[in-house]
Formats: sequence, C-alpha cells, structure tokens
Amino acid sequence: MPRTGRAAALLREARIGAALSQRALARRARTTQSVVARIELGLASPTQDTLRRLLGAAGYELRAVLEPRPVLDPGALDDVPRILRLSPEDRLREVGSLDRFLAAARPAPGEDLTDRGPAQASRRPTGDRHGLRRRG
Repeated sequence: MPRTGRAAALLREARIGAALSQRALARRARTTQSVVARIELGLASPTQDTLRRLLGAAGYELRAVLEPRPVLDPGALDDVPRILRLSPEDRLREVGSLDRFLAAARPAPGEDLTDRGPAQASRRPTGDRHGLRRRG
C-alpha cells in the first residue's frame, strides 16, 4: 500500500497534468469527488489498485523501479591513507594499474559484464521525479 503523502502527491500531479478537476477525474474512475479529495489531502491511503485506477483515469501509469544499492566492502577504504600519501603522478599510475587489472579480470560463472558499463549504470527510466509516465 502506498504511503499516504506519496499517493497524494502522485494523484494531484497526475490530475493537474491531465487538466482534470477532482470531479472529472472521479467520474472517469467511477468513484466520487470526495474520495479523490481525501486521497489528495492525505486523509485516506488508497490501495495500489485504487491508486493505479485513478492514475489510469488521468492518463498515467505508475511504474515502480527497483535499483540495487551499492554495497561497500568494509575493507575497501583501508587503502585510502596510503593512496593519499602518494604524489599525483603515483596516484595516476595506481589507477592505471587498477584499470589494467579490471580489464583482465574474468567474470564469475554466470555473470555477464558486457551490460555493466557506465552507460547502463546511469540509464534511468524516463518520467518525472515521482515515477509517473504519461501514456500514449
């Protein structure tokens, strides 16, 4: 079930983006204006189905995107003091060595490194900041 404040913002943004009044949206979604108002005011927490139905009536669809969080190895920062003591030239050599190491590394069984490049990592779905995407 969506958080009430988030659902309110999503619904309001979709309704305004579709240039609909609460009453017009309610009619399209086969509900009442008071239901739309209570959700937009954060007084009601809609189910995911209800929110999707209301957003759909406004011409939007809700897309949830799961993104992995980076995991930092606790020992990964152990080398920082040593690297900070290096001259800029030695740091560049260090990076070059690491780059050559990573280029020579073989993927673990079942792992495909071809789709892990920076272009893939930074690619995000288009849409606004709330994850709404305008249909059609």
